[in-house]
Amino acid sequence: MFQEAFSKRLLPRLCAAALIVPLASTIAHAQCNCASTLTFGSCAIKKVQYPDQFPGAAVVVVRPARKYLYVADMYNGFTYRFDPAAIENPTSDNPKKLASPKGSQSTTGIAARTEGDVTLLYWAIEGRLYRSDLEAANVSDLGFVEIGKLAQFLKEDTQDSSIQIGTLGGITYHEGRGAFWGVDIVNDVYFEFGLDGKLTLKDGRPNYFFNPKSAKRYDKKLPGGAYGNSITYAASGGAEYFDIPVGSLTDRRPVEVRRVYATETEDHKIGDDAGIAYLLGSAFTSPKFVTGIAFWPDSCGAGQDSEFMLDLDQIGGNPKIFQVTADEPAAANVGDFHCARGSELASVVLQWQKTRQYTTLKITRQRIDKTGEAAVTLREFSDFANDPEELTDTDVLDGTYEYVATVTAAAPVVASSCRTTVGPGTLLACQHFSGAGGSSDPTPFAVTVADSGTSKLVIVADLNTGDAQTFDLDLNPVGTLNGPFASGLTTGIGYNPANKMLYWAQNLNGRHSLQKTDVSGGVVGGSDTLAAPTNYPQGMLLGNFGYDAVRDIFWTIDLLNSGILAYTSLGKIVDQFKAKEIPSPEPTGILSGGIAVSAATQDRVTLDIALGKQAAGIVDQIGTFEYDPANINAAAKEIRRLDLRGSVGSADVAGIAFHDGEEEDFEYVVGIDTCAVYKLRLSAEVTGVRFQRGDINNDDTVNISDPTFLLLHLYRAGQAPACLRAADVERTDTVDLSDAIYLFNYLFKGGPAPAAPFPACGIDQQSTLACDQATCTD
Repeated sequence: MFQEAFSKRLLPRLCAAALIVPLASTIAHAQCNCASTLTFGSCAIKKVQYPDQFPGAAVVVVRPARKYLYVADMYNGFTYRFDPAAIENPTSDNPKKLASPKGSQSTTGIAARTEGDVTLLYWAIEGRLYRSDLEAANVSDLGFVEIGKLAQFLKEDTQDSSIQIGTLGGITYHEGRGAFWGVDIVNDVYFEFGLDGKLTLKDGRPNYFFNPKSAKRYDKKLPGGAYGNSITYAASGGAEYFDIPVGSLTDRRPVEVRRVYATETEDHKIGDDAGIAYLLGSAFTSPKFVTGIAFWPDSCGAGQDSEFMLDLDQIGGNPKIFQVTADEPAAANVGDFHCARGSELASVVLQWQKTRQYTTLKITRQRIDKTGEAAVTLREFSDFANDPEELTDTDVLDGTYEYVATVTAAAPVVASSCRTTVGPGTLLACQHFSGAGGSSDPTPFAVTVADSGTSKLVIVADLNTGDAQTFDLDLNPVGTLNGPFASGLTTGIGYNPANKMLYWAQNLNGRHSLQKTDVSGGVVGGSDTLAAPTNYPQGMLLGNFGYDAVRDIFWTIDLLNSGILAYTSLGKIVDQFKAKEIPSPEPTGILSGGIAVSAATQDRVTLDIALGKQAAGIVDQIGTFEYDPANINAAAKEIRRLDLRGSVGSADVAGIAFHDGEEEDFEYVVGIDTCAVYKLRLSAEVTGVRFQRGDINNDDTVNISDPTFLLLHLYRAGQAPACLRAADVERTDTVDLSDAIYLFNYLFKGGPAPAAPFPACGIDQQSTLACDQATCTD
């Protein structure tokens, strides 16, 4: 049962276990073939083939006469013992194949601990802790690790009812604290426990920290999680750290190794970001999926460290073992760099922690949902002692932005970045989907907004059970609905306001059915068969339903053929689609089944569609496309794109539903990987052009040419300013002679400066003057 659950729930998101290293060793520096001055993780020492299918956990053991690298296969019941100095030279005894302590039961972690002059191995196997000798014999069962008790503490500390009982992944032994640390791969938490598996408590609370890629780390109540299933203790440069491979859900895998503090001082807590990291793939061919990591101190000479990484590649494919440099770098970036939508209109708040002395810290912003946008430098700090560790970016146009923190110091470092959204796509609310019908593995898929008669409801159907959970418009849980299909497999749900009925679509072995119910779930009439277009030899796989009130039809996505279809309320295919569907609006992309009607007239229909890039393999956008029903196969007009990575953080979006509010429009988005539903704002927050007041001739500079340009326009019929708001120097909402005089006084007589935005670029949302274009660089 454990292996089935681990494979189904945790792969690829949570597949992995820890690689661990407890003790020091010495190998001549020449064997590592890397300069000692290279930065953390920047040089590949070795890359060798793993002899089995699923490397899951590893440890380096140092003995006076012999050194060993153990790699435990997660599922097949065997562990391979290598000579780490000659791992690339296999012999009949290198590696030696040992039986894992509990056979084919899932080994997710392995660590080593020296007791006197004896070194023992500790194994994490299906949530229990075992101890053995170096031959994997003389096994002792030390009991379950208290991961269920940890979940109770997490619920209390986070006030998050969605916290589940976790699953134990990798483990490591912290020499300085004399205790183990493990990974809860369900809740993305690293935690401390003793030799008996019991949680280490301080003042009645456990010691733990969240994955750096988890939103919960920054007190955000976002459901979902991150990649990061292994941990290794790393004593380097006289300090103690943990090295952890991590990645976000939209990364689809661990993408960097992050070093965090493993000690608590006045300046930092255990788990705080040390500002030290390396990108996976920067030193060698990019790993497909890192399942573990192991630190090996002094392996390349005194004070020159390395670490091993296990690369799954793919199950049954080409797994490998990498060894890279792991010396402590001379410089570090800022720690815990993150960004979030500010409380003020059109603002973003950036926060970080300064770590080691830098020469300069540069913060840049780049809009990523619009091609061709260049990065803009917001601030550059050079006073380390007075680093404010916070910056508010104001007057931000609607869009999705990536902020980057780059440090210049004595040695190069990896920059830190974060993303957030302002305006359409801004996250307003989110809620965990707990499912309905007693499902132990809830899978939210289809969503619609319906009128219950007394209130509006957001209804989310479970793909597997076919039942639904209901929420109010702010995503507060309301109740559940029993779906009309006993066998579940509900792929679509739509609401028809004309007859106030819900329509449920089921895919059962390729046969699609449409069933009508009232809003309480009561079945009305019999089911109808949803037929495929006549030229579909492979059938179809329908997604969510979006209702078009003008044409009285339901629009839907066909995932199997990557296109769009429409059906009547009786389940009949609309005439235009009897031979062929509308092709995907993203020819090289993928669709998720999410579709909603955001506008409809006799001449046009506007569809919101969840989609993504084929190469990335993720659905992380909502595109809005306008179609001409009279010429339905003509290319659609794209209205906008929403980048979901900056808001919901889901890489596997399913259903979406549009809601036309009284003052604003909203989109409800279902994330399968995060098991959550999100409410996004669709209305614009900020409109206008960024400009610098006083730059009247639009040359990106304020000087004598600007008031001269204005006088020529006012009295010599000269060219009009491209941005009248920039010419309104006094900010009176009029442009006249007084603005030219005001600017002359500022430039030559020490008069007051022009009103904001000045000298930085910005937006004046209160002005009624035109600003068609402006050249402005912060």
